Amino acid sequence: MAPSTVTKELPLAIPAPKLWAAIMDAQLLAKAVKPVVTSVEVEGRDGAIGSIRTVNFNAEIVGFPYIKEKVTILDESSMTIGASLIEGGYLGSQLKSHSATITVKPNGQGSVMVWVLTYEPLIENPNIDGIVEAFVKSFKAVEAYLQSTN
Repeated sequence: MAPSTVTKELPLAIPAPKLWAAIMDAQLLAKAVKPVVTSVEVEGRDGAIGSIRTVNFNAEIVGFPYIKEKVTILDESSMTIGASLIEGGYLGSQLKSHSATITVKPNGQGSVMVWVLTYEPLIENPNIDGIVEAFVKSFKAVEAYLQSTN
């Protein structure tokens, strides 16, 4: 099956530099998205190209225990980071490949996060809507966490 792309723009009430710093802090995800995310482990320098993040989930909520992703793009000046899934999640069962980029852009007092998911399905109707929904819920939780810790 041919690769496909989904783009999601998510406005958030967090200034772009603060949101970017949060994205670059892998441990913040575990704090902000409890009890869905149970822990985050990083091999290499967090966020650096080639570093590997393992995000462990509550499998009863998510449906799988973890994802392991490798950072493939990092551009601090444009606040863009990209990663490819190398293990876990729907990789191997629903998807042949899964990669995403996040770009943070200023938007008034807040920001807009542009998320681009590129995937190659293994089955006819992979759960892409579920992946998009999880992305939105996760970053709305990050937004709420950052607002509560001001």
